Amino acid sequence: MTFSDFFGVFIVIGLYVLYEVYRWKKHEKKMENYEIEYFTPSSYTNAVIETDNPYIKCDNDHPIVYYEMGDEGFVNCGYCNTRYVYKND
Repeated sequence: MTFSDFFGVFIVIGLYVLYEVYRWKKHEKKMENYEIEYFTPSSYTNAVIETDNPYIKCDNDHPIVYYEMGDEGFVNCGYCNTRYVYKND
């Protein structure tokens, strides 16, 4: 592997990392515009929670995950199986 090959790989990896940072920052910016609902860890595991916010942050004793309600009107957390139901008043 020559220096130019190594440098090319380095550039590609660097561009990929920059792209992922851009995507994350864009997601964070989108989430700033909405009031995120917080729930007490462990107390809602396997529960059904009604919310009027289509954007959910779930951190019930697992890594923090963000969900956006789809057309179904609900979303299940992939870690703790908590179901968030969107109630549109």
